Amino acid sequence: MEEVGEITLFMDVDFNNSAFQQYIVKPGDLVEDPKAKKKKKKKKKKKKKGELETPIVQLPKEIMPPESITAFYASNITQITYDHPDMNNGIFTYYLLRGLRGEADNGDKNITVAELHDYISKNVQDTTKKLYKDLPQVPQLFSSNPDRVLFRLP
Repeated sequence: MEEVGEITLFMDVDFNNSAFQQYIVKPGDLVEDPKAKKKKKKKKKKKKKGELETPIVQLPKEIMPPESITAFYASNITQITYDHPDMNNGIFTYYLLRGLRGEADNGDKNITVAELHDYISKNVQDTTKKLYKDLPQVPQLFSSNPDRVLFRLP
């Protein structure tokens, strides 16, 4: 039996259902603990126009994939995963499929893990911010190799 190389999972799962503990948090609900020790601030890199902020990942150990697996999640456990208003699937799946059809490509005919995630993340966030202002959906990526080519376009 040959050893399995790379595994990629796409999980359009809403962790905020009766099977999981509820953790929904609005971005404005997060409050800093005044008793927490303040760390020295590092100089932040200037954000490029259109660049998305990296969210704090909050996933329990039991759903964290092993390092050999790349996992795309529709959101983290503090968010709702929304259905597309005009399609019979989630907003995450809608943009995943569009990205796999080639829209995630940067022009080199190779779609990498990072390119696909960036495409999905930007579009899901933009769409959910318009539709659900105070509860956006932010897709998560867990990968030890974001530059891995998922597939090549013809």
